[in-house]
Amino acid sequence: MSAKLQQNRRSEQIHLTELGDISSSIGNRPVATHRTRRTVKPDSRKFTICGLATLSSICVLVILGIVSALPCTMLALGIKYRDECPIEHKIPLYLIVHGSIALIHIVLGISMFFTVLASNIIRYIQHLISQTLSLFIFIWLIIGSVWLFSVKSKVQYNQKIIYNIYEGNSWWMANSRYCNETLYKFTMAMLILGFISNALACCSSCMRFRSST
Repeated sequence: MSAKLQQNRRSEQIHLTELGDISSSIGNRPVATHRTRRTVKPDSRKFTICGLATLSSICVLVILGIVSALPCTMLALGIKYRDECPIEHKIPLYLIVHGSIALIHIVLGISMFFTVLASNIIRYIQHLISQTLSLFIFIWLIIGSVWLFSVKSKVQYNQKIIYNIYEGNSWWMANSRYCNETLYKFTMAMLILGFISNALACCSSCMRFRSST
């Protein structure tokens, strides 16, 4: 009986050691880990900000192109017809000076847009120059109105006058009341547009002043 008990104990010990080896071998196996890749979604806010910045830049360029078209046209017509308004030689001069100053004002506005983070002294100088140019343009607008409307009732669009025709012969001379029609009517339109824009600017300033107070 004792021999059987000893054999049973030995078999149990062998069985336990086998189970221990199996469990240890299972425990030492590398565990397969599944790494899940996290899909990084692009930040929609960055794309929104970039899109708004691009759109605003395009809008600024379009507005600058429209605004600078009128001064360029004034400058071009003033130079082209500078000798074609004998009734008032200063009308082409008005267009040349107004177009040049307006272009300088636009360039100054662009520089102020790109120097937002500049020092206070530079910003103050730019603002002072801008206000001076605006005042000059307003005064020049009044001067141009005097030159243009003072000859409105006398201006003629015929460059030559035929005095008489006798037996096939005609005499003509340059019309001292002549002014190029395109030049005169364009200058009148620019003067009217200038007064309207100044009136709208004054109304806008008054409304902002009332809202601030």
